[in-house]
Amino acid sequence: MRKRNIRVRAWLNQSEHAFFMRQVKHSGLSQEAYIRMLISGYMPREQPPAEYHTLIRVMRAIGNSINQLAILAHVTGYVDAKQFKVEAAHLRDAIKDVRRQVTEPEEMSKHGDN
Repeated sequence: MRKRNIRVRAWLNQSEHAFFMRQVKHSGLSQEAYIRMLISGYMPREQPPAEYHTLIRVMRAIGNSINQLAILAHVTGYVDAKQFKVEAAHLRDAIKDVRRQVTEPEEMSKHGDN
C-alpha cells in the first residue's frame, strides 16, 4: 500500500500554472515533492549547476590528498600532521557549507513568508 494515499487537486489559472511549472523545473524536483516541501515549511532551492558536482568531487579529491599527506607526514616526521588534519577538517567543512548553501532547502520564514 502507498504511504501517501490522499490525493489533493487544485485549480490554477494559466499564469499560476506557468509559474508553478517553472519553479518545479528549476528545483529539479517532481511536482509532488515540490508541494510537499512547501507544505513542510521549506522553500526548495534551484537545482545546482552541473559544475557543482564536479567542484564537490575536486574538493573531495583535495581532501583525500591532504589526508594522505598528513599520514605520510606523521610517518616521516617532516610535516606537522596535526596541522594537515586541521586543514583537512576545514576542507570538509567547506564542502558541507557549499552543499548546504546550494542544495538544501531554505525555511520559508527566512524569506519573510509565513
